[in-house]
Amino acid sequence: MEDSILDILLDDKLANPIYKPMPKVGEVRTLLTYHSKISFSTCLKCIFSEDTTVLQDTTAILPEDIFSPVVIWINQFVHSKHINNLRIPTITHIKYFLEEGVTQIASGCNLQSAGLAAALCYYAMLTKLSVPANIVVTGGLDGQGRTIPSEFLDDKIEVVLRELHFIDEILVARNSAVSIALPNTLIITEVGSFEQAIDVVRNRNISEERKGT
Repeated sequence: MEDSILDILLDDKLANPIYKPMPKVGEVRTLLTYHSKISFSTCLKCIFSEDTTVLQDTTAILPEDIFSPVVIWINQFVHSKHINNLRIPTITHIKYFLEEGVTQIASGCNLQSAGLAAALCYYAMLTKLSVPANIVVTGGLDGQGRTIPSEFLDDKIEVVLRELHFIDEILVARNSAVSIALPNTLIITEVGSFEQAIDVVRNRNISEERKGT
């Protein structure tokens, strides 16, 4: 069984040293663990459409009990920051998608650990904020926008070291237990809230823009 799961998760494209993903609006790479045994990375994508027929396929959707509270909290956060030029979609017009293949095993993963990534996805989609492709995110989010450490973090970091050569920063919840040694090319940034996570993303975007000039 584990071999068949690994066949689904292994991605030759990611292992290619010349592969450099581009940042995308409403898409964040996160880390999950299947049945406490196999950690892996996947992209989480958030979309919304007023045409609900586009959203009928439920095979690749994050469960509503996870994404619905995230969406509600982000909407409240947007209002609290007086971001008034945004059109807030109704929850029924929002869907979260995992990468093809991963949806087959999603029920065996603790998807709560994708809460912070889900929040970033939705906020980025609303505000057209690009999330740098060299950042991976793991950790949950509570009803007050505070981060919750994810399980099996050492195993998830090993996935980054082994397979994701293009990642140079892992965004994790504050007070996460990490015992694995890291190379100088990879940093772990702890955040205690969603707002701190947004600050990290914005600062990285500014840094990347300066490199490009």
